[in-house]
Amino acid sequence: MNDPDDHPFRLHALANVHTLRPIRVLVAGRDPRYVRAMTFLLGRRGYEARSGLTAGTLFTDVEEHKPDVVILVESDSFADTVGLAVQVLGLTDNASVIVATTRHDAPPTNRLRFVEKWASFDVLAEAVERAWAELPPAGVR
Repeated sequence: MNDPDDHPFRLHALANVHTLRPIRVLVAGRDPRYVRAMTFLLGRRGYEARSGLTAGTLFTDVEEHKPDVVILVESDSFADTVGLAVQVLGLTDNASVIVATTRHDAPPTNRLRFVEKWASFDVLAEAVERAWAELPPAGVR
């Protein structure tokens, strides 16, 4: 019952330490139902979660909100979504990007991850925590 493999990823070594601020997450995409649901659930989990529904405001939202993690919901084209993710990564060294996709064969890379869209919320929360944990310290970025 207490097998660590049964629990989602957590920063176990820091279990009794609280961050100075919540992890900032920006959820963006054209699927308003997914964006609203994940923004709500991330907020309930204790993240500072914001949402955006259009790619036109994404770069402004990233510059203003300064998220630690950006979650992009796959649009009609997987390639277009990954291209947008790469543009976000080029915009800032201080954030990771997670693409919520229907593809099962998308491998993660440095600062760019993929999760299955509509998978368990714990899968998304785990990806957010892993992405944040692997960011370099603020002074090193």
